[in-house]
Amino acid sequence: MARYVIRLELNGRAVADVYSRLHEVMSELGAARTIRGDDGVVYNLPHATYVTDSPADPEAVRDFIWDRTASVWNDRDIIVFRYEDAAWRLSPK
Repeated sequence: MARYVIRLELNGRAVADVYSRLHEVMSELGAARTIRGDDGVVYNLPHATYVTDSPADPEAVRDFIWDRTASVWNDRDIIVFRYEDAAWRLSPK
């Protein structure tokens, strides 16, 4: 099972309730907005950034997310990438 980072950007004048709906849809799809560090602390990811595990390849994950977020906001950008190791500095949740 591969680990993925998904970053979505809603272009234009998306308001807070649109982002709330995006977060809800992504959660329903199994994507989290937090990540647990080696130190056991749970960290919030940057806005509209998610992590998930999937056996699919990056293109399939991208297309799956793209299709399911179409009803939230049409003018959007997406990047999906697989990772094995990561390092970050985020504020604790």
